[in-house]
Amino acid sequence: MKFFSIIALFIVSSYALHNKIYKTSKLPQNDLKVINAQQTNFIKSQWYNKLMEDIELQQKDSWENCKDPLAWANNQKKTIDSNPILKHINKLETYFQGSKKESLLYLAWMPKEINSKLSKDVLSIIICDTDDSNIYLECIIPNPSWTSDNIPSTELKKCLYALETKKNILILPTFLMTLKIFVINLNGLYSKYSYNHHHNHNQFHH
Repeated sequence: MKFFSIIALFIVSSYALHNKIYKTSKLPQNDLKVINAQQTNFIKSQWYNKLMEDIELQQKDSWENCKDPLAWANNQKKTIDSNPILKHINKLETYFQGSKKESLLYLAWMPKEINSKLSKDVLSIIICDTDDSNIYLECIIPNPSWTSDNIPSTELKKCLYALETKKNILILPTFLMTLKIFVINLNGLYSKYSYNHHHNHNQFHH
């Protein structure tokens, strides 16, 4: 029940990240809050609606200056199909419809805002699979309003690395290498890796 009170704050403030600055905790892993599938779906739905609202506004503006309706329609479809955040929201949907829904690890990245004692904004949701020796990073979905002006993506990288222990290694799936075109710059998350044959995943290296 405690986390749902956090989500209520998130709804009010998540679309107003402008001029907000966040900092990573001394223990970076503390900024990653465990949530369940239902809470993840709730957040994901809010972000999906925000993305679609922004896309509709862009479509409206471009339609007013449109001279070729067919080309316009094709271009809008490409815009939606190529959006990396929407792609990973769709990826998350496949997990929700599959047998692994309840067994996955869902995390909310919630660094504290500078000059605030609260962690009330979710800047990203992370979906992982686990076994006895590895943590498999399956999907990262950033808050559509988050930019590097709020906090650099390298800070998320720091939090993810902090999940590693001597017994648990963070493994990066191959498909996440396509995230280089995120509106926010997530390239730093995937800059150093080596191929790992187990589960056909790539492994982070410091």
